[in-house]
Amino acid sequence: MPPSIAVVGAGVAGLACARLLQDSGAQVTIFEQATRAGGRLATRRTELGGFDVGAQYFTCSDDAFARAARQWISAGVCAAWQARVAHLSTSPHGTNSGSASALPGQGDARERIVGVPAMATLATHLADGLDVRCEQRIRRLEALGHDHPPRWTLKRAADAGDPHSIEVTEGIFEAVVVATPPPLAMPLLEGCTQRFGELRAVSMEPCFALLLGFSAPLELDFDAAHVDGPRLAWIARDSAKPQRRPGEHWIAHATWAWSREHFDDDPEDVRAKLVKAFGEACGTPAQPIYSSVYRWTYSVAARPLPQPFLWESSERLGVCGDWCGGGRVESAWLSGRALGVAIIESLRLSR
Repeated sequence: MPPSIAVVGAGVAGLACARLLQDSGAQVTIFEQATRAGGRLATRRTELGGFDVGAQYFTCSDDAFARAARQWISAGVCAAWQARVAHLSTSPHGTNSGSASALPGQGDARERIVGVPAMATLATHLADGLDVRCEQRIRRLEALGHDHPPRWTLKRAADAGDPHSIEVTEGIFEAVVVATPPPLAMPLLEGCTQRFGELRAVSMEPCFALLLGFSAPLELDFDAAHVDGPRLAWIARDSAKPQRRPGEHWIAHATWAWSREHFDDDPEDVRAKLVKAFGEACGTPAQPIYSSVYRWTYSVAARPLPQPFLWESSERLGVCGDWCGGGRVESAWLSGRALGVAIIESLRLSR
């Protein structure tokens, strides 16, 4: 019988690992605590349409990832985004005084690729044909008996939204992949922390995403901008991406430091402050007809691991994610694929 493998986390890394393992003959089950797969390939639905609240685009530097991206473009789930990217500089005193100026962006020659008609479309494509079980919050792993290498069962909450709900046992697995941010992975790997001690060194940063809709186009000569300021780090005209719903729709991402400082603030206060910061950065008095905030608890790794994954063959446990190797969509995909290769070799699966 094919080996049964559990993957905890249905972000890009988990999906990439699961796809390679399934294509190699393994029976793979993916457990995701959110309502849908994709991780930061996330699109939030509103009355104005979808907003890409997580990853804004991705670029390709690795040949294998570039080949995969070309396949996604050919399949019609991705397209190039010909964005005019600027750098917004605030006042010389470092405050958001509204005296912003657009300067040539850095790295504008890179091809930026987006999911169409939303970033979540790519996540749906990556999950197609895989056994993804959403709203399944895994609490812990449990080794069966004294087998060596061990076989594993997963203990999950019967109600993913209730931290006090009873536990349910899931399956018997020859290997387990944990593809979650380190703060969520560490409790699952309790008892194996010495083997995965590197996880403690990974610092994950939060981020607020601001969604904005305007009644008329903003007279700005850029589609996206890196912002040099204390509150905002990035803004983008979401509706400028290919195949988006018409309208003047913008996304803004707060800086890590500001998001960390205001993490527990009232969402309405956060929204109001970021709306003000957006107007100051862009130098526009226009008021949005729609605005809301989305809080990412684990946005990106401030200090990612240099290695692409961790795998303990004697325990048949592995971890992967975009916090391995760089914190980008490409990093996540490469991390998941690299761990998949290691598992295939360890379990002597065909490739």
